[in-house]
Amino acid sequence: MTEDQPIAPNAQVRVIGNTDWHLIAQQAGGITGGDAHLRRIVDDGTTQQWERALGIISFGEVKTAGYDDTELTLTISQIRRRTPIIPTTQVIDFATFAVPDDKVVGQVYPRIYGYPGFRTVGVPRPVVPALLAVSSGIPATQRFLFSGHDTEVRRNSGNVQLWRTSEPTATATATPLKGVDLLGHSYNYVTGAPVPIIAGEEAYIGFSLAEGGGIPDASASGALRGAGEVLLDLLALTDEQIDTGAMRAQFAFLNAYKLDFFINEGRSAALQAIAALVDVLPITEQRTAEGLYYQAWNWRAKRTDAVATIDAQRDGWTISGGTQEPDFTPYNRFTLEYAFDRISGGALERRILGPNLDSNDSRVAVDWRCAESRAKYGKVFDLAPVQVSTIWDSTTAHLMLMDMAAEHCLPRPVYTYLAPRNDKQMDRFRGAVVVFGDRDIHIQNRLALLWPVSYGLRTTVAVHLLPQVPTRRDRL
Repeated sequence: MTEDQPIAPNAQVRVIGNTDWHLIAQQAGGITGGDAHLRRIVDDGTTQQWERALGIISFGEVKTAGYDDTELTLTISQIRRRTPIIPTTQVIDFATFAVPDDKVVGQVYPRIYGYPGFRTVGVPRPVVPALLAVSSGIPATQRFLFSGHDTEVRRNSGNVQLWRTSEPTATATATPLKGVDLLGHSYNYVTGAPVPIIAGEEAYIGFSLAEGGGIPDASASGALRGAGEVLLDLLALTDEQIDTGAMRAQFAFLNAYKLDFFINEGRSAALQAIAALVDVLPITEQRTAEGLYYQAWNWRAKRTDAVATIDAQRDGWTISGGTQEPDFTPYNRFTLEYAFDRISGGALERRILGPNLDSNDSRVAVDWRCAESRAKYGKVFDLAPVQVSTIWDSTTAHLMLMDMAAEHCLPRPVYTYLAPRNDKQMDRFRGAVVVFGDRDIHIQNRLALLWPVSYGLRTTVAVHLLPQVPTRRDRL
């Protein structure tokens, strides 16, 4: 095995040698089902080859095994073992509260990221469920649990917006308080005093940037909201082995995306949230010898993002095979719908990115990629509106629109090169932005993203060439 597969590979491995595999299998009670770690070993004369080795399958499972006196054949599969994400101690029932409302029995304490429901103008909108956890028969003293953790807003002595979403709707500010359930687990709640709610009605909470949000971030300067930090927190809720260092290395890029949402769906909550974020962020799942992380791809890179300059002739890089242009359908106008609340049941905000501004619509912005695409293909092609339920921030919406433009407006040819070094250190260039040149194929001073794909006598690297920014439209 020399191929470093980017996404959950399966591998078949043959181990040849005069070994009594039958005895080993009998002593182990069978081989299948066990953990497997497949790494590429290069004998460097030290005793740390295994620890330093590149992970081909870092954390896998033996799916099949066949053996005789001279040979063992294994199929190793990358797996995700799914265990309960949120512990049962955070499920509302008669063990957590003496007299829970029937409507919320079985529901899970919400976990809140950012400021779901915040508005630039007007009161926060209803997003996070306020669960009627304790019913005393007196509406003014009922407790509405809205988080299974302490919150920035409570630490700030700020207010949230409590909504009754049943008709007729009603809303008022409410002060978060800290409570402890019958199992000793702390939670945040508000009372029903400002908006009386009876059993069977629905209540929801909205957050304000000025008052405070959900999980406090590590610096205690705000709510946990940056996409990189949120992904790391979600991964920690799973049982995945995580490459924390590699994940933190993505923070500088990913934390520019501000996320505002909650999870409260029990077993699959974190995995569902991660899957939703993978769909809308420029990231790819990767595994190293240390575990799982998400690699960011800066498709809209600028020259100031470049970490190196590579000249194919000077640096001894040689092209391998022909150029590949991946399957591509051009689009050059994009619509993003976001900020979903409970009452409307739909998106409250919409942003559009295209080749031209619209004097009648301030929601429309322009990007040079969209303009170049229209000029190249002669038409405006609209991508179907994309709905994102994890954001309320207009700046993040614009970043996501620019990511769509970078992905869909113009072709991105991929060149395969052989770099002169057989060195694991090439991994530091994974996803890196570089300035690339190859005079033999007319590439000069172009931005590219690098991706080492395999390791042999020389390292094979995929070079993703980014579209050239036109001088005449540098200001767009």
